[in-house]
Amino acid sequence: MGETMRILYLTNQYSQQRQREKKRWIYPVLMAMESEWHRKNGDEVDWNFGQGRYNKIISKPEGLPFLSLPHPDRIFTNAMDKRYQNNGNFKYRPGTYIQSASGCSHGACTFCVENGQPYEVRPVEDVIREIEECKQLGFKEVFDDSATFPTGEWLGRLCKRLTMVINRDTPVLGCNMRIVDVDYKMMKQAGFRMLLFGLESANQNTLDRINKGVKVEDIKYIKRASEAGLEPHICVIFGYPWETDD
Repeated sequence: MGETMRILYLTNQYSQQRQREKKRWIYPVLMAMESEWHRKNGDEVDWNFGQGRYNKIISKPEGLPFLSLPHPDRIFTNAMDKRYQNNGNFKYRPGTYIQSASGCSHGACTFCVENGQPYEVRPVEDVIREIEECKQLGFKEVFDDSATFPTGEWLGRLCKRLTMVINRDTPVLGCNMRIVDVDYKMMKQAGFRMLLFGLESANQNTLDRINKGVKVEDIKYIKRASEAGLEPHICVIFGYPWETDD
C-alpha cells in the first residue's frame, strides 16, 4: 500500500460522456467506481466538495484497471441528485447507471473513442449483486452504460439469473446494444425495457466507411426487439462529408 492521498472528485457534464459535443448530467458511474477503489485503499476522498489541498483533483475517469473496481457507493456519490434523473434513458425514476463492461465488443468504428480499447466484462454474479444493491436503495430503473452490452453466453446467463430473481420491486433495465441477433424475448422476460442502438446510418457505403461492422439488413434486429415488447431507441449520425443532401 502506498502513501495515503487526498483526492477531490469534481464531476461535470462530460464526466460520463463519450463525446465532447454534448453536455449532459449523467451519473458518472465509472468515476464513482474509481472513487470507491481509492476509498477502499485508504485514501481520503471528497466528492464535489472539499477544502484544503489535494494530491489529485479528478474530473474524468483515470483508467484504473476496470475489473479491479468495486461497486460505487451511491450514497457517498449522491446518485439521487436531480441532475442525474433528468435524461431520456429513464422512464421510471429514480434511476441510476451501472457499467458491466469497459470498451466495446466491436471496438473498431472509426469515429468512436472506444476504437482499439480492450473489452473487459465483469462476472454475471457481480452485476446481479449491484442490481440488487440498486434495488435496496430504491432505484426503479437501471441503465447499463457499457459502450456495448455483453451478449453471447454471458447475456444468456445474466437473463436466466435475472428471470429467477425478478419481482415487482426489481428495477427495470436498459443498456447500449450492438445491432446483433440475440434472443430479445429473453431480455424482455429478464426485465429489460429500453435498448439503445447505435444505428449511425442506413447507407451501406457509409457503414463500411465508418467500419461499423453491420449490414443494412441487420436493422431488422431492432424491429425484432420492438416485437419482443422492448422499447428500442436509435442514435444516428448525419452529414457525413462524403454524402450529399439526398
